[in-house]
Amino acid sequence: MKCHTLPMAPSRPNSLLYPDIAQAGSLQSALQGEFDRSGYPLVALAERAPGWRFIGARVEQDQRHTSILLGSRERVFGVEFWALGVMMARGGTEDLQALAGALHSWHTGSRLRALSSEWPFVRFGKLAEAHERGEATEFKWRMLQASPQLLKLRPLIDAAITEPHLSQLFPYTSMITLRFSRCTGYPYTRDLPWARPIDEGRYQVIGPDRKELGVADGPGSAALIADALPSDCGPAVAGTAYSLRDQLRDDTPGRP
Repeated sequence: MKCHTLPMAPSRPNSLLYPDIAQAGSLQSALQGEFDRSGYPLVALAERAPGWRFIGARVEQDQRHTSILLGSRERVFGVEFWALGVMMARGGTEDLQALAGALHSWHTGSRLRALSSEWPFVRFGKLAEAHERGEATEFKWRMLQASPQLLKLRPLIDAAITEPHLSQLFPYTSMITLRFSRCTGYPYTRDLPWARPIDEGRYQVIGPDRKELGVADGPGSAALIADALPSDCGPAVAGTAYSLRDQLRDDTPGRP
């Protein structure tokens, strides 16, 4: 799933499609009113993007957050459900009360299947369930291996998945490159070597400082990457580059 997938909308609520939102003045105010009427202990926050001030809102609580945006051509509240840097589910409904109910379920710890069962407008995928089970890294490797769009990377992927130091990291692709992260959520860490295809079956391995580490076939490139990993590079953990950075800072000996 991509990051910015909410429907585009004008900067002000359409009073014909959203008379309730227009009367409240903003989606944030209308959503907070629905929370209060339903007795949900949630706080609706303004959308950070200045242009979406009146037609967007968000809820942040513990390690979960949700983003909501009004649709422009039809009445729909588009919503994304996030946890630990991963968009776990998304959906759209024209019912503000149903939206508030789904947000309450998510922010009180509902799991994906229960959320979708209670609120059928919510959809999720297999990778999201793998994240929920704590199996995102293994599942993502299998996804990359099976992808017909990654044929140029396939020899490297097949080699990397058999290399224990690499297969424990979260893999992702960007502009036909294979990259590795210490965490499973976005933003990913950017301090590890990566590789890109340069001709048939050969790859250029690049360090985090953007210097070339060598050119080799799939198994040779996987070995180059593994040899260049930092000594403290363990299995990928749930969370984002920011949360991992904060955790490492807190674990520093002598830090108050």
